[in-house]
Amino acid sequence: MNGHRGDTRRKRKADSTIDTDERLSHQRYFWLLLALVLAALAYLPSLKYGFVFDDVQQIVENPAVKGWSHLPQYFTAHVGAGVFPNVRGSFYRPLFLVWLRLNYMFFDVSAWGYHLTSILLHLAAICIFYFLLRSLTPDRTVVGWATLLFAVHPIHIESVAWISAVPEIQFSIAGMAAMCAYLQYRREKRNMFLYAAAALYAISLLAKETALIVWPLMAAADWWDADLRVQTPASAGLAALKRQVPFAAITAAYLGLRFRALHGFAGDPTHTLLEIVCAAPSVILFYLQKLLVPLELSQLYFYPEAFSFASMHFVLSVLALCTVTLGLTYYGRKTTPGTFAVLLLIVSFVPPLMGIAVFPRHDLVHNRYAYLPSAGACILIALGLRALSGRLLRQGRRGILIANGVLGVVALGCAFSIRTQERAYHDNIALFSSAVELAPESAMAWGLLGEQQMTAGQYADGIASFRRAEALEPDLQLNNYRLGAAYYQVQDMADAETYFQRTLDTSKNEEAVSYDYALYRLGLSQYAQGKVEKAESTLQQAVNIEPKGFGYHLALGAALKYQGKLREAKKQFELELQLGPDAEATALLQQVKTQLGESNRGE
Repeated sequence: MNGHRGDTRRKRKADSTIDTDERLSHQRYFWLLLALVLAALAYLPSLKYGFVFDDVQQIVENPAVKGWSHLPQYFTAHVGAGVFPNVRGSFYRPLFLVWLRLNYMFFDVSAWGYHLTSILLHLAAICIFYFLLRSLTPDRTVVGWATLLFAVHPIHIESVAWISAVPEIQFSIAGMAAMCAYLQYRREKRNMFLYAAAALYAISLLAKETALIVWPLMAAADWWDADLRVQTPASAGLAALKRQVPFAAITAAYLGLRFRALHGFAGDPTHTLLEIVCAAPSVILFYLQKLLVPLELSQLYFYPEAFSFASMHFVLSVLALCTVTLGLTYYGRKTTPGTFAVLLLIVSFVPPLMGIAVFPRHDLVHNRYAYLPSAGACILIALGLRALSGRLLRQGRRGILIANGVLGVVALGCAFSIRTQERAYHDNIALFSSAVELAPESAMAWGLLGEQQMTAGQYADGIASFRRAEALEPDLQLNNYRLGAAYYQVQDMADAETYFQRTLDTSKNEEAVSYDYALYRLGLSQYAQGKVEKAESTLQQAVNIEPKGFGYHLALGAALKYQGKLREAKKQFELELQLGPDAEATALLQQVKTQLGESNRGE
């Protein structure tokens, strides 16, 4: 009798749970709609923002996006070749350039249009993530909650509010869509889905190099998808290899195109393999921390770069990372979406770690690199919330309302955080002011802020920012050059000469400013102080190194003319005009010719 009553109670609980899940299933599109609305409202203010950071070079000053005649160059050169054709690049992103070209067609250089399309891309990514997760689990609660969290996760601010970061969203959309198609192919055995997955994978690669991780994730589906793991016989190894042939061919073709465009697999290295390995644990922990607590987000961060296997920083980071990895693996392995989420987190961080090889010093982490990994984090968080709210859900409608209410408050808090933190992307001064506030040890942030202040005519503030950058990294060539140029602009030629000389002295550390151009600016500052002979010697060195330097012959000719060396000056002005028309060189040449004519008549 008691056993019968127990069975009855268990049956009622089971029926209650089934009813609850059925009610939740009717709400699945509600969660998607809510996610889209909240995300759109959160990023709506960015429509009023302008171009910031690299946007000006990528769009306003880039001739490659202003006509379809440049289309072949998108696929045969690095992404910045339109602005810096003679510089060796590190990134190959044809689809990004096509995207900018399309935006330019419709919006010219109106920033609001580019921001609008970035928001629309993010909304598309939310939809793709929703349908990918639906293919991984029948639990509509997990699907809805994870989608809502992904939609309003503040870590996405940089990718959505900064136009130049849109490749993160592009490759994530195509990559997640490829995974959806591949899973559909594996379950229905229809080749059209395999072809779709291969095509989408190719598109994701053309958006950004990071998409290389998509193939391993798909190839491992037989392992992380529980349904496929049961259906796949042990003897299917050869068939599994055959399925990967299209993706292997696409990867090989892409790497060939990239190698040809970049004249190598990467740009000039800035870090050794040892330094990358030392930095990896703490870099990954940084991203995990920001994914869990997305506060104090900045465009730039300062990384101390204390590279040593023996340092406590490295040892503690390794221990913490191992603990977190084991915990996530143990927790995630229980379900298909959990296993996928852990694998996505682990694999997605490989490209940012490899990118350290060409990243600037102390600039190793960026929020945009966590766009796709955040999908894995949101799945794990949703699974955790689902487990914790199990008892509430079994209480019926009241429990559902409580659980949904808690998640709603979290989502609204995230949306508010986006509205607050995205204000930094309003303009460059706001962006870099925020960066120096959150990363006061970053010389890069201070230097970029100083540039914007000088452009805005805030000369005292600009020089103060440059001096802060120089104090943090006195041996950095660019910091010294910026100070020299700033002092030259305010007519403080003595200090300008000092810092241009330091620019030359620190050129061995980097080549942010070419040696000949630093000589040219030094010569100008010397000439302005009346140190004409010294200026002549300096400018002659610049001309010897780069005979085609714009303005070099003109400046040297002026120094020679001042000293009465008219025939030598005449030659320099003529050489300058051979490089292109120049009104000042033409006028000075005419003066020298006149003076030489008067001298000949006198004889």
